[in-house]
Amino acid sequence: MSVNVIPDLGLYFANGHLHMNTVYSPSDTDAWRTLLELADKHSEDCILDYFARDSERVEHYSIDLEGLYADFSKHLVNDEIRSHLQQLAENSPLFERRDAMFAGEIVNNTENRAALHTALRDPDFDNEDIATRIVKQLQQMSSGVLEVQMTLQHIYRHCPIQNGTLQLVIIMKE
Repeated sequence: MSVNVIPDLGLYFANGHLHMNTVYSPSDTDAWRTLLELADKHSEDCILDYFARDSERVEHYSIDLEGLYADFSKHLVNDEIRSHLQQLAENSPLFERRDAMFAGEIVNNTENRAALHTALRDPDFDNEDIATRIVKQLQQMSSGVLEVQMTLQHIYRHCPIQNGTLQLVIIMKE
């Protein structure tokens, strides 16, 4: 993948598209200012009161997605605050950046390359160049793991144990 950077304009060209390097600051948004006001307004709230008002708070403030469970019920969050947090996320470039990352586009252009750690979980990635790189990376990782396992087996077989302590001799590869 070739990347051409035009730093003075904050632009870069990658994957056949022109991208603008913009820095998003959530603290410059109306949603953020509203959340700050709500933080002041609810600063004296007690979590026990939230549970007393809503006997199903755990169900209302928890998410269970295919084995990933997150429970926000024990945080000082109410419906109003949750709504504004959602608004903050919806008005941010979060979803656009997430989609770009999963598509193999550059999302952190300081390194001028795509963040492909998500693609490592999908060897059938749509982009053939990226799919080839994924297979190569997985092979390198497997090779590295195998080398560590073989080294440990050698150590356990050939290093003497004296006084209950394994005596290791470490040889550095150059």
